[in-house]
Amino acid sequence: TIRVSTNLGGCAVSGTFNVTPPPTATPNVTATPVAAATCTNPTAAAINPQNASQGSQTVFTASGFAPGSQVAISVSGPAQVPQQTQTATPACVVTATFSVGLADPTGSYNVVAAGTRFGATSGGYQQSASYSVTGLQTRTPTPEATSVTGSGTGSGTGTGTGTGAGSPPTGPGEQPGQPDPLGTGGSGGTGISQPVTPVPTSAPLTPAGPEATPVPPPPDLAPPIETAAEPSVLWLLAFDSVPTYSAPSMEEAWWTTPGEWYLVLLWEGNWVLAWREGDPDDMAVWISTDVGVQLIAI
Repeated sequence: TIRVSTNLGGCAVSGTFNVTPPPTATPNVTATPVAAATCTNPTAAAINPQNASQGSQTVFTASGFAPGSQVAISVSGPAQVPQQTQTATPACVVTATFSVGLADPTGSYNVVAAGTRFGATSGGYQQSASYSVTGLQTRTPTPEATSVTGSGTGSGTGTGTGTGAGSPPTGPGEQPGQPDPLGTGGSGGTGISQPVTPVPTSAPLTPAGPEATPVPPPPDLAPPIETAAEPSVLWLLAFDSVPTYSAPSMEEAWWTTPGEWYLVLLWEGNWVLAWREGDPDDMAVWISTDVGVQLIAI
């Protein structure tokens, strides 16, 4: 602030005024972006898993493409797989997921990603990887042995009873827990009958009396008619709401609705890989058989 005083014609005059410095100019600063390593030094394309079973998924990843550019991803192999178009991320990476159908043929598949390389203005850059499709592995459950009790009555001069721990049949004609046709009785009976040839006796026993009534021979029985059993299909019926998990990531997919039917494709202990009736072929899920569901062979 500056004060000025003067004398004009015998009159004193004074005043003040302020002096301000000129504004300071702000310099313009431009940031230079630093490219990711996946742009300047891309690695080879990868696919995981390399062995994908029918009904599962596999993920393809490639790098080195110009950020924001469109990359065409195609597959060649035993089955026709639709082509995908993906956009490269700021890190120059593209990702594509391929679902393997339950009916897709097994064999080797090759994936190729084609587009514009980082730093270039036109296409001509490619990355590729391959994977194999394998069939579903089925397993037949092993039946557990059960304990049974059998007894027999002798037809000779005495009567005996035997009790023992039985086991499932191990040969033709065996039935668990059936009477012993020889009536051996006594202790330590096995409770399992085997086909045997009757032991002839000198004469059948008859009740005491003036006249013995002969025992007529048993009638001839026609052999049973064997019919071929039709092959059955295993289904899972949901009678409660239980979670399902996608294959192969085991992420929760959805909850079952009571009354839904699922075709069982694979049985592993307390889990089944099943396909919900009406869903696409590649939407098989894992379901626990512990609670809320019932396995039915039709």
